[in-house]
Amino acid sequence: MILASLLWTAAGQAQSGTGNISGRVVDSDGGAIPGAKVIATGGALTAPVGTVDLTVSQIGFSDNLAAGVQVTPDGTGTRDFVL
Repeated sequence: MILASLLWTAAGQAQSGTGNISGRVVDSDGGAIPGAKVIATGGALTAPVGTVDLTVSQIGFSDNLAAGVQVTPDGTGTRDFVL
């Protein structure tokens, strides 16, 4: 079950496409954490190829940061988080 998914359209002069990142947000026992907040920041939000930083948070858990997550046009990357 995918609990956190990001989707955006990346546009550039030479290329354009959609980059996807999907994954699960779970606790240390592997239980799903519904309603977790995922924030993406970085250059790939405005360019077709690059990286983003993902921050995942939920009340009662420590935040988790994944820096430099690769985004490619027309591709899907996976990044799971344990809070």
